[in-house]
Amino acid sequence: MSAGAPLFTFGVIADVQYADLEDGSNFARTRTRYYRNSLQLLRKAREHWSGSAVRPEFVLQLGDLIDGFNALHGASRSALDTVLREFRSGVVDEVHHVWGNHELYNFSREELLTSELNSTLHVKRRLGECCPGADIYAYSFSPQPGFTFIVLDAYDMSLLGLEESSEQYQSALRLIQMYNSHQDLNSPPTPIKILRASPKASPQSLYACVSSASMSCWSLTLRELQTPDITEDITLNRSRYYKDTPSLTEASVRSSWTG
Repeated sequence: MSAGAPLFTFGVIADVQYADLEDGSNFARTRTRYYRNSLQLLRKAREHWSGSAVRPEFVLQLGDLIDGFNALHGASRSALDTVLREFRSGVVDEVHHVWGNHELYNFSREELLTSELNSTLHVKRRLGECCPGADIYAYSFSPQPGFTFIVLDAYDMSLLGLEESSEQYQSALRLIQMYNSHQDLNSPPTPIKILRASPKASPQSLYACVSSASMSCWSLTLRELQTPDITEDITLNRSRYYKDTPSLTEASVRSSWTG
């Protein structure tokens, strides 16, 4: 290998979310999604890899390759095949696919495990298995000594892609209901956001803020923030411990930092 040459190169692409549909919007209706045009963007990425002075040794496809709307139109398989043809062009022989939520909107976990999106079935290099015999899609590989890539199954505990009667589904349901008090389980619990310490407060005091339409904040001691039962309970039921604490606006918190 010549001096200065890279040990290895690789390409990365994520959230192609292709569908043969007219333009739409994201879930929050804050951004336009160009479903058909996403295929052109994938082709541009492929052309870039092809034209690079050093072609990538492999590509990491980080999930949401096709959009969930394909399932509503019975187009999941045709959309997937359309996108995978771009990866079969011969520019890069090795693609490591990661599963996102949109893969599981379109296919069951069982279907994905036997599909081309299961890279362990198609990649020729030696892979480190995570859980032999289990239906968990996770593995590792090392392109060079000292470098290890770990592909994680972010939905091994999930309600997506599973039969409701399965033990996996019921186990995931129990876990989600334990930590999410919303009736709509697809709506995540309100997250805690630690802003920063207030210069006017005790050195051991921090502001914990809940991201919502009206930013609610409490001054919490460091000891409280390190107590799992308390910080967890703020997320699930904010009124239990702090119902008598005056609600602060984000503006008033920020003014306390600067004023």
